[in-house]
Amino acid sequence: MAASYQTPRNLAAVKQRLAFLDVARAVAALLVFAEHILDRVIPGYRLWTATHFYPGRIGVLIFLVVSGFIIPVSLEQGGSNARFWVRRFFRLFPLYWLTILIAYLLSRSGAYEAFEPRVWLLNLTMLQGMFKCPHVVGLFWTLQLELVIYVACSVLFALRLLNRPVWIAGLILVGFTGLGTIRPLLTNQPFDVGGQRWLYFAPVIGLVAQRYWAGRLGRGPLAAVVLGQFLVIGSVWTINSALFPGAVSERVLDETAWTWGLAYACFFGLLAIRQWRMPAPAAWMGRISYSVYLLHPLVLAVAFSSGWTGWLVMLMAFAATLLLAQVTFRLVEKPGITLGRIVEDRWLPAPVPPQPARPALRQAA
Repeated sequence: MAASYQTPRNLAAVKQRLAFLDVARAVAALLVFAEHILDRVIPGYRLWTATHFYPGRIGVLIFLVVSGFIIPVSLEQGGSNARFWVRRFFRLFPLYWLTILIAYLLSRSGAYEAFEPRVWLLNLTMLQGMFKCPHVVGLFWTLQLELVIYVACSVLFALRLLNRPVWIAGLILVGFTGLGTIRPLLTNQPFDVGGQRWLYFAPVIGLVAQRYWAGRLGRGPLAAVVLGQFLVIGSVWTINSALFPGAVSERVLDETAWTWGLAYACFFGLLAIRQWRMPAPAAWMGRISYSVYLLHPLVLAVAFSSGWTGWLVMLMAFAATLLLAQVTFRLVEKPGITLGRIVEDRWLPAPVPPQPARPALRQAA
């Protein structure tokens, strides 16, 4: 698939049109941070979330939708899977390894949980979840989801199927319906509608939304995919509720509907106003959101281990997280991205720009 070639003016216009993604990332990071703060500050908060919805899970969903939106574009612009994986490696791993190093140093001082050497080393691969190994930082489990998304997008790119997002979404919905209907009959156990496997549909929504944003898909197919997801979830839940009365609660359906509904409301609301000028503070926080996401549990661990409590301490922890995230963004993330581009340009062949079609020669009379 040919790479996209644009003039600097076009690139600036595209960057402005994509500013809403930075705001979406900022909202997602704030929701995850709020989840971890409120759980420690407000009595009864965990019980409330168990019967309603988890703000942090909404944030994770928004992150996954954004990944599905931007990853296919990165693949197409890079022009090859090799260039894509080089970019992703240098984008993700430098800060990821720094986070593990900070967690290890904190564990040595008693401010963070200690793990066996095997756990620390296996976490360096980002594949620890596949080996049933504990995550050094709890939210690392979402990075494994990201890796699966990258692999899936790479396969679809190699097969030239990224341009068929509605077909991809339809096949997944059909597969989910079949799995949620047939598996309970074979195993005699209810199917978990709100299970982690359903999270993989979030990047598919992002892919469909990107094709709509690019003008390659109408509102009708986009709405059909979103509505189809909720119809499938409702149908699978209804079937399992009928098969296992009392074992399948309405709370799971309510929590799933609220979580996905609010995540979509946030993302598609921002998509609808994408032509507006986005608030600079929100766009800035979106740019450093990866640092905020990875580092805030460590900042909170230090704050909690100090024995201090109260909203003032939590506000100070939030400010410290933003400050640390800005520093790591400038000193780790950006240099990592630059190094990735250097490696890419030196060791990987540049994508060949598409050749303009030659005009047909008029045949002599």
